[in-house]
Amino acid sequence: MSRRSFPLWLLPALAACQPPAPFEGPLTPSEHPVLVGGGGCLSPSWRIIQFGSPGDDVAVDVGLDADCHIFVAGTTWGVLEEESLTRGLFQDAFVASLDVTAQPRWLHQYGSEWDDTVKGLAVSPQGETYVVGSTPLAMPGAFNLGQGDAFAIKHDAGGALEWLVQRGSAQEDTGLGVALSRDGRHVFLAGGSMEKPNVSFDMRVEVLDSRDGMGLETRRHGTDGHDRAEAVAVSADGSVVLVGATLGGFASANAGSFDTVLAHLDPALGLTWARQPATPDIDAGLKVVIAPDGSILMLALSFSDLATGRAENDGISSAFLLKYDPMGRLHWVQRIGSPRELHRATGLAVDEHGAIYVAGGTHGAMDGPNQGGRDAFVVKYDAHGTRLWARQLGTPGMDEAHAVALTRAGDVVIAGYTTGRLGGAHAGGQDVFVARFNSRGQQ
Repeated sequence: MSRRSFPLWLLPALAACQPPAPFEGPLTPSEHPVLVGGGGCLSPSWRIIQFGSPGDDVAVDVGLDADCHIFVAGTTWGVLEEESLTRGLFQDAFVASLDVTAQPRWLHQYGSEWDDTVKGLAVSPQGETYVVGSTPLAMPGAFNLGQGDAFAIKHDAGGALEWLVQRGSAQEDTGLGVALSRDGRHVFLAGGSMEKPNVSFDMRVEVLDSRDGMGLETRRHGTDGHDRAEAVAVSADGSVVLVGATLGGFASANAGSFDTVLAHLDPALGLTWARQPATPDIDAGLKVVIAPDGSILMLALSFSDLATGRAENDGISSAFLLKYDPMGRLHWVQRIGSPRELHRATGLAVDEHGAIYVAGGTHGAMDGPNQGGRDAFVVKYDAHGTRLWARQLGTPGMDEAHAVALTRAGDVVIAGYTTGRLGGAHAGGQDVFVARFNSRGQQ
């Protein structure tokens, strides 16, 4: 991609009222009061950046490679890549890369003739990126297989497209989560699949060859009710963990609505054990990571109290963090934020010491007063579930973090969207933002 492709999404990242800078020039740091301390491998010259088109642009996931390059994947209703030959007509997928100073390295945009969604991003240590999502039609160079398909896209470290594949059945399939095997040879896709008409969805996990995107293995797990996997993680021994939701009895009797599901699979994708924490209200597992000691961390949503299982009947969703040992024994559950205010979290990461980072959005006050509407937040917990610090970013509009990632040197990076001026000029609608902290969350 030529450098002329960048201005539409780069210019909003510049501070308001500043003349447009050429691509070769530095991004102007935001004046938002996020003071990042020393250390880490990202340049301290930037704090928050913001970019977008006049339409809605949302960062769904974020990742980093061993060289501390930042990768952001999400959706756009506008034009982020000017000279793209792979753009669609409505909501498209995008993936972008930034260097350690937050300057853009490359960006690509993909879409069908209808709305396409992005749900996950995996990044190899070498900087190869894998994006997963769903499309109702055909992505560029691919073929529609049914009423809706999962898709996966791989780029090399320099941003060159290596492959784009659509996966699914003759019915409806969704791509919701992605993970890499520890050796980088296999890509794991998670989602939902309805392989027969008028039959409920099942959890679906598929293994692709990372070199060419060829399918190697597919397994479905489910109940008589609707089941789907929202996220996937792969352990060092090759076992696979899925989290999601079920309307059936996956591991125990259904509690009354959608229940959270945590499913542990062996390396051959056979079910070894499952857990179903639930309330009488709506519950769902949204994200999963595996800690260095093999512990399983799940981020979940509940409209009641997932820690006790009691109903609250207030119509307010809350975020919960659950920790299990490798055999599925529950260690602890932490509610993120106050039960009286809406908190939603989909970003989850763990560092080499077992410290846990959660990112999301809140209508309340996680760290100081709410700036108006919904604010983005990131919270750090120790391995025992004790909250160490929380940071909150916001404008008078709507702001939410969807993902969090960590560098090898301790930087904390969150990404999401804002409808205001969080890190630069507002391009219109929802803009992408990326913010950085150190491991102490200094502010």
